[in-house]
Amino acid sequence: MAAYTPQGMFPRGALSGGGRLPAQIVLGVLAQESNLWQASRFTTPGETGNPLIGNYYGRTDLTAGIGDNSFWRIAFLADADCGYGVGQITDGMRLAGMEGNNPPALPVAQQRAIALDYTANISKVVQMLQDKWNESRDAGTTVNNGDPSKIENWFAAVWAYNSGFHPYVNSQTPWGLGWLNNPVNPVYNAGRHAFLDGNPADAAHPQLWPYPEKVMGFAANALSLVEHQTATSVDEVAAFRPATWNGGDIGGPANRTAVKPPLGTFCTQAVNGCIPGGTLQDPTCTVADDHCWWHGNATWKSNCADTCGLEFNRFTPAASYMAEQPNGTSFPANCGTTGLPAGALVIDDLPLVVNGTTVSQAPVRPGCAAVASSGTFALNFGTANSNGSHPSKIDLQQLGSGFNGHFYFTHTRNVDNPSLGSSVVGQWTLNQTFTNQWARVMVHTPDHAAFTQQAVYKVNTGSGTESRSLTQRTYQNQWRSIGVFQFNGQPSISLSNITKDGDGVDDIAWDAVAIQPLAAKPADFIVSMGDSYSSGEGAPSLSVPRYARDSDNNGNPMDTGPHVTYSDETAGNRFTDACHRSPLAWPRKAIVGASTTQSVGARADSLASDLDFHFTACSGATSTQMKAGNKGRFRELSQLDQGYLDANTTLVTLSIGGNDIGFGDVLLACVTTYFGSGHCMDQTPDGTVPLHQSTDLKINGLPSTLTPLLSQIQAKAPNAKILLMGYPPIFQSGGACVLIRGPEDETWLNHVSQLLNQTLQGIATSANTSTHPVYFGDPTNAFYNRGVCGTNPAINPLLGYVNGLEGNRTYGDQPMVNWAIPGPNFQLGVSQQSIHPSRDGTTLYAQVMQSTLAGNY
Repeated sequence: MAAYTPQGMFPRGALSGGGRLPAQIVLGVLAQESNLWQASRFTTPGETGNPLIGNYYGRTDLTAGIGDNSFWRIAFLADADCGYGVGQITDGMRLAGMEGNNPPALPVAQQRAIALDYTANISKVVQMLQDKWNESRDAGTTVNNGDPSKIENWFAAVWAYNSGFHPYVNSQTPWGLGWLNNPVNPVYNAGRHAFLDGNPADAAHPQLWPYPEKVMGFAANALSLVEHQTATSVDEVAAFRPATWNGGDIGGPANRTAVKPPLGTFCTQAVNGCIPGGTLQDPTCTVADDHCWWHGNATWKSNCADTCGLEFNRFTPAASYMAEQPNGTSFPANCGTTGLPAGALVIDDLPLVVNGTTVSQAPVRPGCAAVASSGTFALNFGTANSNGSHPSKIDLQQLGSGFNGHFYFTHTRNVDNPSLGSSVVGQWTLNQTFTNQWARVMVHTPDHAAFTQQAVYKVNTGSGTESRSLTQRTYQNQWRSIGVFQFNGQPSISLSNITKDGDGVDDIAWDAVAIQPLAAKPADFIVSMGDSYSSGEGAPSLSVPRYARDSDNNGNPMDTGPHVTYSDETAGNRFTDACHRSPLAWPRKAIVGASTTQSVGARADSLASDLDFHFTACSGATSTQMKAGNKGRFRELSQLDQGYLDANTTLVTLSIGGNDIGFGDVLLACVTTYFGSGHCMDQTPDGTVPLHQSTDLKINGLPSTLTPLLSQIQAKAPNAKILLMGYPPIFQSGGACVLIRGPEDETWLNHVSQLLNQTLQGIATSANTSTHPVYFGDPTNAFYNRGVCGTNPAINPLLGYVNGLEGNRTYGDQPMVNWAIPGPNFQLGVSQQSIHPSRDGTTLYAQVMQSTLAGNY
């Protein structure tokens, strides 16, 4: 807001009695009012964002659940707080003529400066504190020796700053400082300690102290604030240098603690009708309507010159205002065309059109040279309430990061509760039309405030609308393809915050999109689906695991805490995603397609013009979780509901069935049996039949679940060929290197793989037709003598081409089993990467894929 001159708008005034306002009093007020935030709580240091506005919409039921209409009800006139910025300035910040305007509204330019420019906001705080000092002092109300350079002596002015000063009317009418903030008021615990004095947790419940005590506490004990933040780290520093007290190592702390006055300091029956020692049942205040308003001198430090707090100046005072310190660097913006294919047409979220009105483009983040936008972006808000307001606008936020240094975000709402009027739809529209033009659509996801696993982008091709679901949380600024489409008309892409599992918690972001025109329709449209054997679980190096971050995160939005390992169905695990899609998965390693020598993954990563590839496989998936209309894994939409199968799809690959028969539970039983007795094949985890019998029954039941799944795939991708891949034998040459008991269990586990493959092959054969081909890839021969504990001399015999029991965990790892071992909070976990193909194993799988498709695709 360089156009404003804060010091000219709100000049420093002279203090009655001389002297100057200590910086720590101002900082104490700012800390109490806003934790020193000028922008909203969603904004990190160095980032621009929405201004901080206290209860701007006048919501009256802040305790209601987010699914309740009352939580989103707007009451501007009656209940809006209008506290703006770091000082939460309310005076003069309402609209002219608005109810409650006392004092009258400030000019619009000053209101805007207070809301958007922290220097103007702080200048206003300084002016108001000086006014309250002068008002109370001129009325004869002083503290201690009245020296304005001393911290404690501002107690009365700070009190008046918060709750006002009632001027003298006549000798029969109470006047002075209000009763609410009187330290002796029995609404506060009489035994309370000085605020923040050795107790930083006090800041979590400041309502237990009167306002001036809180400000004095912050002046004496600076809070900590985040100075820099990334997706994986947070750096905190002291917010400011606190005031100091004379007295050395012993007297100094005691004088600082005594910044809190004794309870009865402002309580005299002759002055304000106050009797010390009252309770809520027997009130201290004896005046009607709690008009025990204090005036006069209050002294609790008779030697204030030596025992009162002193201002600490961090910077040397200068005749002119010092240069502003440089901005922080949290979450730097993505400025430029890195990650975009040549010729891509970018449609940014700025300039903006809101309900038909064009809003000029906001300034980008310093040092960010913006890429020009080739279209427009518009926001449309949900149906207004009966009073004409739009609850959907309450939660719309913007941040100065992402592409071009700006993006919008809100929180997801549930598709089954549309009555809240909380929907927000953002739409990007290209500024040109296409005729029979094939083009790739890419979306930019920012590195934070984009956490939903159900962002459904709707692409209007001119001939219809295609929907594509994307998980937004990648922890990096990233361009990502949502597919290649044929356009006839003016392309547009829209995104709504209404999702299947919307709960008001997950962030959903609108950043930028890009459209890359292609010379022709790609030859290959490939979608890889399925379970952990397709996702590449266990394929990365076990010492340095790597998966796509949107498919490997642990429940903490910034991944800074301990890894959590809840079931993906628990509410406390709403952010976790352990689908574990690996760049080393076998569908990406295979070389398939017309006239190419590059792998599918290499072509996809280079955005090859002859390929449209999408990877939706998820570790742990069952056939039920894959089907359309069902709940997917980890709050992702089911793989068939994500929209990547269509009439253009030429090849679908998948492995599925292992989780349908509970193979993970089988392995868990075998591992845990190792520490007991008997064999896992004879265990009865369901309490009825042995494991080997129940597993055979489940395998025999696979056609009833997998056949309908293949039929759904064929219906959604009628022109595609389908490759159903089987499972390898796990053990070879004995299992002594893992926790499996004896050859009997190892032989039985390999039998399970063999029977499973036979069943899968039968399902594929039954589903195969001349118009809807289905092929089965059997990896048994490729993995001969290459299972766990294999003896192939070319590799480490402890690893083989199938991982043994692996303890290394990734961000989202949901371990097969945890054993508590001696030591505090320590567990030995068996990673979900265990008993899966290693990076060498996925190479074998890719070779099976290639040989199966040779001559067939």
